[in-house]
Amino acid sequence: MTATKRITGRKLQALREALFKRSPLCVHCAERGVVRLATQRDHIIPLGEGGEDIEENTQGLCDECHDVKSKRESARGRGG
Repeated sequence: MTATKRITGRKLQALREALFKRSPLCVHCAERGVVRLATQRDHIIPLGEGGEDIEENTQGLCDECHDVKSKRESARGRGG
């Protein structure tokens, strides 16, 4: 499977800004009742696993939640 090409540059910055205006809080923290600003535009279904780089497949996460999710995805990709 080939990963979807990532959006970059000014278009990415505009999408990040729009996401954080629409949903300024970290989705994973909010699920636990924690209020923390989102700082990362995260793909719900990773591009490497067939996710698309579209608004419906993105969510805002804080750095900590994004790191945890990325490590899980990386381990899954290695079969771990």
